[in-house]
Amino acid sequence: MIEFVELQSETWASVVAEPVEIRDLGAQVLIEVRLRAVGRASGTPVERVTWNVFELRDGKATTGRVYKSKQEALQAIGLAQ
Repeated sequence: MIEFVELQSETWASVVAEPVEIRDLGAQVLIEVRLRAVGRASGTPVERVTWNVFELRDGKATTGRVYKSKQEALQAIGLAQ
């Protein structure tokens, strides 16, 4: 995780991750995130929405996964609609 975060500063001039919705699922949390970034080399702005699932233990995130769609995230945790 630390390596991933450190690599982001090489790729992006700026990154803003805004949580839009947080859904408490007990041992997991589903978070809709709006990402806005600007490419370091190109200056190109990028915006997208991701859905993040975090596994919780003793109130702390132990693992996290990022999905491209809400449906994909819900399927991954067995809550497909």
